[in-house]
Amino acid sequence: MPDAAGMSGAVAHQPPFLVSRREAARLLGLSVRSVEYLLHEKQLDSRRIGKKRLILYDSILELIQSKREIPITRLRVIQGGEELQ
Repeated sequence: MPDAAGMSGAVAHQPPFLVSRREAARLLGLSVRSVEYLLHEKQLDSRRIGKKRLILYDSILELIQSKREIPITRLRVIQGGEELQ
């Protein structure tokens, strides 16, 4: 039976607003260092909370969906836990 919000007891999955550099690397299939490079090059948006730098999940999605050229020679791509050359 739907509740007042129209939900039938199921919990909708809500992606996080902010993710760590390690989680961003996992989502993108890149090394953490490559994510740091993307941050430095302003390809990803982040926020500082205390001493932590967290990446906006939406900026990861925008990077994936964009047709922006990323200089892959500076990136290290990770596949199956191993770095590709």
